Amino acid sequence: MRARAGIPMHSRETFERHIQELYESAEKFKRKSREIAASAQGREMYTIQPKELTSGIKAGLVIENYLGGLYHLTIDEWKVINDAIGIIECKHTERTALPSRDDIKDALLKMALWTNLKSIQYGGESFPVVPILRLTFAGSTEAAINKGRNRDLVAGLKEEATTNRFQLWLNDQRLA
Repeated sequence: MRARAGIPMHSRETFERHIQELYESAEKFKRKSREIAASAQGREMYTIQPKELTSGIKAGLVIENYLGGLYHLTIDEWKVINDAIGIIECKHTERTALPSRDDIKDALLKMALWTNLKSIQYGGESFPVVPILRLTFAGSTEAAINKGRNRDLVAGLKEEATTNRFQLWLNDQRLA
């Protein structure tokens, strides 16, 4: 079975085996799922993606919800900003315009998560969070902003950033 993107899916037997494991022991299934997620996070932290142009350090982030659920995510870049930790979602394109709308939508989803974090625990201390969306591209910031449909997109992103309390950077220029 193949998805529309041409990526092979797991077989039906694999899904049925996972369902059976869940019925047999929810705790064992949860433990195994967390191990798989942590392993994937470890691989992602050491993978450089072509759609990321970062100047900082990748990091793993584990979010725990109020039910004790753990979510293993990767931060594209982080850095200390005053007494806070900036967590940066990067999207890059080699074009002279902004990254694709799909990439921007993906980044906004991360911003929804990052803006709801109260603090980050690091080295036994708690730090406030500064979420940052950084879009990078091959051209000048001014040219990309003033290019046709980008004006409305950038205006919408600036409004979104202001409303939801995250920073918006285009290349190395902070817009909001």
